[in-house]
Amino acid sequence: MFRTVTSPIHSYRVINGNTVRVELDLGYHIRITVMLRLTEIVAPGMTGRERNAGEVAARALERWLNQQEADNLEAISRGLDEHGRSVGDIRGFVHCFSAMASVRMRNQGYAVPRGDEPHDWTREELAAIESKEGPTDD
Repeated sequence: MFRTVTSPIHSYRVINGNTVRVELDLGYHIRITVMLRLTEIVAPGMTGRERNAGEVAARALERWLNQQEADNLEAISRGLDEHGRSVGDIRGFVHCFSAMASVRMRNQGYAVPRGDEPHDWTREELAAIESKEGPTDD
């Protein structure tokens, strides 16, 4: 059984709408870089017919991360998926309020809940994401 671990994020790079490369601060001047897949959501891919929507979703995630208070991003690691990738979430803080990246992406329409099967994006879903300018402030 994996125990949930929370670590401050030293730096990050958005890979796509549901994956972020994060450098975690483990304390005692120890840092580790992991690919963190946001749990419970699926965003469009960065290739093929999903590419345009995937780029919009990735930019939305990056904008949201950039809007958070600089030293207050935390990675919440929940374990590994069936492929050995780290899964979890990112908690951001603005004006003493916290928000989770996966919830934000889903609520803003850039991602859908993760199901048991891969998500087959419809043309309408991709067009709706492509038409978005970015997340609105809460």
